[in-house]
Amino acid sequence: MSKTRTMRSAFIRISATNNTKDGLVEYTKEQIKAMVEGFCDRYTNTKYAYICHDKDISPDGAVPTHYHIYFKFKTPVHFPYIKEAFPYGDIEKSRSANACVQYLIHKNNPEKTQYSKDEVITNFTQEQIDYLFLNNKKMEKLNEESELTDILESIGNNEIRRFNMFEHISVELYSKHRTKIENAFKYRDIKLMNNPNRDIDVIFVTGASGNGKTTFAKSFGNGYNGVCVSSSSNDPLQDYCDQDVLILDDLRDDDFKFQDLLKILDPHTASSVKSRYNNKAFMGKLIIITSYKTLKEWYSNVPHDAKKQLYRRISLYVEVEKDEIKIYTIDADLNKTISATLPNVVPTLVNEAEKVKKTDEFVSGAINHYFGSMKSLVPDEEIERGLAGVKYGSDGHNEELPF
Repeated sequence: MSKTRTMRSAFIRISATNNTKDGLVEYTKEQIKAMVEGFCDRYTNTKYAYICHDKDISPDGAVPTHYHIYFKFKTPVHFPYIKEAFPYGDIEKSRSANACVQYLIHKNNPEKTQYSKDEVITNFTQEQIDYLFLNNKKMEKLNEESELTDILESIGNNEIRRFNMFEHISVELYSKHRTKIENAFKYRDIKLMNNPNRDIDVIFVTGASGNGKTTFAKSFGNGYNGVCVSSSSNDPLQDYCDQDVLILDDLRDDDFKFQDLLKILDPHTASSVKSRYNNKAFMGKLIIITSYKTLKEWYSNVPHDAKKQLYRRISLYVEVEKDEIKIYTIDADLNKTISATLPNVVPTLVNEAEKVKKTDEFVSGAINHYFGSMKSLVPDEEIERGLAGVKYGSDGHNEELPF
């Protein structure tokens, strides 16, 4: 769902009578009222204004009765959820609250049937609805300022984060108010850095290459707000953008200085760590480290007593073997107790099957590109003969690499 289009506002047109594949679907004023109010019960603090157009006239005669509904959401709503609530509605993303509300009565369309403001049903306050019926540049500016205020507030409350800001902030608004938006993120960072109630979990996952460490780590991302998989040894935090889960994939003990790693994994105190362009701090709830080395093999030059600080930061210790996965808990005395053992359903064979599939698709694409580039040089019949002569697979005959 994270890749699905989201909307901060919506303008919907619904016909009173709809011919569908399941038969005739009709909506009365009472039904539309129930649908709108039910939707607002689901998405609290949503504002709405709607009207029934039952007097419209076109050159061809009377226009069938229909409804126009304007929604302004407190936080963005995914398009499929809106479509689920209004399955036969034409749903558009609104760029101007004024234009939508004024269209309800055809204020700016004198050639169309004019409706009264009294016919508009809304939960906006009287002052708000009066403003929306004003048609001037001042109102457009007020709407933009109101949207920006909501965005800055959502950033400060950690509802909008860097990894999902594109779902909430348009490129136009960001370009126009970039300084304010970035300052809001900096304010939020300082606020969270000084939070004495920080509470994070750390999981250390070890195992041989191909056993499925990364797949196991990613499975913990379900239910969290965003997952970042970092695999850069030069700057492990360069891709982190405020996600709840940070997977430091295939991390090595020389990727961080010992003290820096302790800071990152501190379960109660947030601190920034040097990154390429600017220092970063982990703002989420779960850090997962995957490594082919066991934790005992890390930082061999650090005294054992000092390494106890690292061990105490680990909530779960996981060994991913080819056939099974063992999950251990670590108590305050650094005793490791096995908590669960489960079959490993992600063996190397699965990874190999995916690799073979991608390789076959790549080879097939390369062959098609090759013959496609020859079309201007070779007759079509030669192209067809060449494609027909391609043989896929080795028929069980494998050769050693020539290098």
